[in-house]
Amino acid sequence: MYLNYFATEIFHRSAVCESDACRVSKTMIADVFKWKFDANELWSLLANRDEVFPHIRGRKFIHEHFGLFVQMTIAYVIVIFSIKRFMRDREPFKLTNALRFWNFFLSVFSIYGSWAMFPFMVEQIRRFGLYGCGCEALSTLPSQAEYWLFLTVLSKALEFVDTFFLVLRKKPLIFLHWYHHVATFLFFCVTYPTPSSQIRVGAIVNLFVHAFMYPYYFIRSMNIKLPAKISMAVTVLQLTQFVCFIYGCTLMYYSLATNQYTCDTPMFALNSTFGLSLSYFVLFANFFHKSYLQRGGKEKYRSEKKVN
Repeated sequence: MYLNYFATEIFHRSAVCESDACRVSKTMIADVFKWKFDANELWSLLANRDEVFPHIRGRKFIHEHFGLFVQMTIAYVIVIFSIKRFMRDREPFKLTNALRFWNFFLSVFSIYGSWAMFPFMVEQIRRFGLYGCGCEALSTLPSQAEYWLFLTVLSKALEFVDTFFLVLRKKPLIFLHWYHHVATFLFFCVTYPTPSSQIRVGAIVNLFVHAFMYPYYFIRSMNIKLPAKISMAVTVLQLTQFVCFIYGCTLMYYSLATNQYTCDTPMFALNSTFGLSLSYFVLFANFFHKSYLQRGGKEKYRSEKKVN
């Protein structure tokens, strides 16, 4: 109640915005101080048995709960570093079976979700080309794909659990790991409500990469030794998706510069995609260099690091 009052007072007393972007930004910031969670609507969307998934309701749910998602993210950062400090002088937990179950669950989720969405994206690429697909061909998806897209956005919060396994088992917690989790979750929470083909391509490709990454983690958690090239291939796959996103954004910027931009992606989403993809590429490239190319890197970074 006090947070709601604080948010209302702050933003009613502040200067009046003259642009839509400013008003939207103020509203989003105000929502951070408010508590809202419509459990009935969430359950209704998750348990939807209609032939057509109500994606408009799904987008509205994510938009209206942005403040809650920011609160969750702040709590995530505070808790993981608190646990890391708490575990400093304590023996690590093994959590072997729990970790195996978690990696298996995310493996199945990612593989099935990719199967539900990826073929449609490929079909659109065949019909409209790479640029056309990312520009305006995916603003709406088939019902099953829309449902899995909604689940994919929510799953970015579930993936926070990866970090709890790291800190409780006293594995290295690198900046890339928690930054990637935080930024990806908030990015999809902000952009998913927009009917952007580019954002949908990003979500589908990201889940497709996870369909390889989490099975790899599951096999590792089963204490099955894999060639170092497999680990390297997973990281290369992650880097490849960021190169594709940067390339796609570059094509859209060129269309803007030549007054040929007809895409359904708003500028804030385009700029966010480019900036985030660029930061990920730099961080993952640095990780790849230290882990596989730098002398002694393989031994130094032998500890399992989940970075996606």
